Amino acid sequence: MIQLTFDPRVRLIRLRATLVGARPRSATLVLDTGASLTVLTPRAVAALDAPVVPEAPDMPILTACGRANTAQHHLASLDLYGERLGPVRVLSAPLPLQIRAEGLLGLDVLRHFNVTLDFEHGELTLERFPTDRVKETIATYSAPPARAA
Repeated sequence: MIQLTFDPRVRLIRLRATLVGARPRSATLVLDTGASLTVLTPRAVAALDAPVVPEAPDMPILTACGRANTAQHHLASLDLYGERLGPVRVLSAPLPLQIRAEGLLGLDVLRHFNVTLDFEHGELTLERFPTDRVKETIATYSAPPARAA
């Protein structure tokens, strides 16, 4: 379980992660519950020497910087305060400089945790789900809606 404190008055919650492409690198990521996928800046992807996922086409996305076609990259792992996930696919896209971070931590990573944000006390808790439960949750949310007979 990860328990962190943050200033509830700030606009962004920044987290530290260790990302492993061909090379490992520590990075600051902004917690972004509005991002479906984790996004890294092109500079961060280059520093990691993270390979492009060859079978994945470029993905059009809408970011704070506007529309972008983004390549998907393969990370061997993403370690968030001792909780390691991997392999992980990330997108590469420019991000506003004012966020002062190498990327956005999206729902693709957050869905592996029970996330509690307590703004009254400035506490963030990330409790890891067992792997099988995550697969069941993802299957449930991606299944087509049931039709009435």
